[in-house]
Amino acid sequence: MLLLAHAGADAPERAEASSRLAGSIGANPVVVRRVLSSLRLRQADRTRAGSNGGAWLARNPAKSA
Repeated sequence: MLLLAHAGADAPERAEASSRLAGSIGANPVVVRRVLSSLRLRQADRTRAGSNGGAWLARNPAKSA
């Protein structure tokens, strides 16, 4: 979530790939996708599958307290 906020991934056109997110924490991209899926159920993020896919924040972190 912090990397998404730091990278400005707040819209589909600025989505971050799970491989980049995984590389930033030394984890497997599959694990990151599972966590993102769980967060999506809580409406914290959005994801798009495929070669142009990725994850982005569902809400502006500055406005979410």
